[in-house]
Amino acid sequence: MLAALATPEALEAQVYVTQDVFRIMAKMEVESSPNPFANSAASIDSLIYYIGGASGSLVLECSANVASAFAERVTGSPASSLNEEDVRDAVGELVNMIGGNLKALLPGDTAISTPLVFTSLKDLPLRKNASPISSLDFTCEFGQFRLSLYRHN
Repeated sequence: MLAALATPEALEAQVYVTQDVFRIMAKMEVESSPNPFANSAASIDSLIYYIGGASGSLVLECSANVASAFAERVTGSPASSLNEEDVRDAVGELVNMIGGNLKALLPGDTAISTPLVFTSLKDLPLRKNASPISSLDFTCEFGQFRLSLYRHN
């Protein structure tokens, strides 16, 4: 059922929802990017799991520098006053808001987990036990980031 988010219409909705969440939560404009996102070793990645009617995960990947800029915008505090937990909370809240809005496109009995935030998803079982359904690359004034959907095997 998560494949419902991979239709052309649903991909457009993902772009719209992502832009809207960043506009409201981080007071910033983000745009779709034709250039693929290259995840760096220093990354902060967040995810939510969809469970129930649809099963899978939504992952927001960004560099640590971009995550810090997001946190500064979300909290309204200067970067120099933010700690790692503030950055993790802000990135988690962004994926939570995007995932919650996209949940409306899934079966009614679908629930979402609380957001999880990691310094890198590369070594997590998610990469070994999941199949990518879609990946959307975005850019903003601070750099690039990616939003991906995974179906769990």
